[in-house]
Amino acid sequence: MRSEKKLKKAPYVEKTYNIIQKELTGHVLDLGCADGIFSHKHKNVVGLDILESRYVNFYKLHDGNFLIPLIRGDMHKLPFKKSSFDCVLINHTLEHTYKPDMVIIEVKRVLKTNGKIIIGVPNSYSTQTRTIRWVLGTDFYAYVKEHKSNFSFLSLEKKLIKNGFNKIKKYKTSFHIHLIGKIFELPYLRKLVQELAEKNESLSQDIILVGFKNK
Repeated sequence: MRSEKKLKKAPYVEKTYNIIQKELTGHVLDLGCADGIFSHKHKNVVGLDILESRYVNFYKLHDGNFLIPLIRGDMHKLPFKKSSFDCVLINHTLEHTYKPDMVIIEVKRVLKTNGKIIIGVPNSYSTQTRTIRWVLGTDFYAYVKEHKSNFSFLSLEKKLIKNGFNKIKKYKTSFHIHLIGKIFELPYLRKLVQELAEKNESLSQDIILVGFKNK
């Protein structure tokens, strides 16, 4: 089983984890939850994942316990009634579909009025991502074969607004280069790379946006 301690070794993941804990409220749907490690400390949460066999096998290899109540389903057609949740978390899931707008519309349907959406995705247009991709053809993080959609802070914000969300809040995580990621775990670099991203969103490894459903 994954642990929070191991998960938060990377500064950008630590920042993401802490932001999510701060923003989770009410009855939560963790969409694309995997083992539920980002949401399981919240008292009222249910997870949904497509549970492809390779992911199930991964968790079996890691003692196989899912940390939250889990439903197998498709994020493009959620098996929940209208206005079922106060908050929907979609962390590192939206980039795995060619149809992110369809997913956002479904999330809006299952959210209560003024319900909250929390989205975390790779920043496909960070300075480091664009540079490494230009040199090597991939950055081994945002641009990998499993990812079908790419986002910037602006493009994701526009999608949320277009699909009925407002009061958008932006969070930055940390500067990071996947190929040499272990370096940034050193104590004297950890705070520095987080501060770099805080000052300049183009250096943030990930994008985290929070929005609220329009009436």
